[in-house]
Amino acid sequence: MTQAVDSTSPRVISGLGLASPGDQPGATPAILQLDKRTYDRALDCVHCGLCLPACPTYTQNGLEADSPRGRIYLMKGLADGKIELTDPVVKHLDLCLDCRACETACPSGVVYHELIEQTRIQLAISRKQGLVDAIVNAVFFNVFAYPNRVKLAMLPARLLQKLGLWQALSGGLLSRLLPAQLKKMQQMLPVDGPVWESSLDPFYPAKAPDGSKKATVGLLTGCIGSVLFQHVNRQTVRLLQHAGCDVYVHREQNCCGAIHHHGGRLHDAEAFARTNIDVFLSDPPGVDFIVNNIAGCGAMLKDYPHLLRDDPGYAQKSQQFAGRVRDISE
Repeated sequence: MTQAVDSTSPRVISGLGLASPGDQPGATPAILQLDKRTYDRALDCVHCGLCLPACPTYTQNGLEADSPRGRIYLMKGLADGKIELTDPVVKHLDLCLDCRACETACPSGVVYHELIEQTRIQLAISRKQGLVDAIVNAVFFNVFAYPNRVKLAMLPARLLQKLGLWQALSGGLLSRLLPAQLKKMQQMLPVDGPVWESSLDPFYPAKAPDGSKKATVGLLTGCIGSVLFQHVNRQTVRLLQHAGCDVYVHREQNCCGAIHHHGGRLHDAEAFARTNIDVFLSDPPGVDFIVNNIAGCGAMLKDYPHLLRDDPGYAQKSQQFAGRVRDISE
């Protein structure tokens, strides 16, 4: 029988700063070892349930374990050594969209995403992958974060669309052959678009009308966004120009890092963040604001101070960077 543990006093493992309250005599060894600062986020939860209506997975299936409150119980249970890492536990944690809607509803200000993201980072290290999972992860981590690779991967589909064959093929042969995860990606492909999307280089830089300049802006174009929704980027540039901004599209920018961070690839996410910080804070041109039109990317950019909080070379730079980040709606 598992020994009761005082979860308000997490033990810090020497040299690692990992909270492992379950690592005591007679207790089950903690499967999940969270940074104490992250573990304390779980202690902020008062289990009031106000997050439940805001959670898309809970409202879809009504399972407590698929709610933010339920997942906090699961993560804390793993960190305290009170539960085992079973397949159902993994499934409940995997099903979280990390949309952070629960954070907007939480009266206690629980920063839930730090818990789920650090949990996924640790679970990704020991997880065994099947063939389909390995293929899906390869697409996410090695294709989606790189615009030219996305264009290349989409080229056959785009050519088939231009020939008028894509709809019949995607609804027939591909629908029967593709695994469920890959079929979902195929179904989300826009029904039309350029064979090879052009970059925003012609807009580099896009100047505000004479005499109306109010700010210098750097635009984050996004990785998938710069391929599937480049028209939105062009509209964003024109809107910013009209508002009196000089707009720079830094060619050296890369993925915001959200794909890798949410998927448990911490070091890759940190590398993306460092590159973007160096690029957007470089002089010239020196930008007043870093603008994005993709909510998920914007949330990741503003989270760089958390991501790089223990990096002595970038902790302060990340604060400066995040202070300049604005969504286009702002």
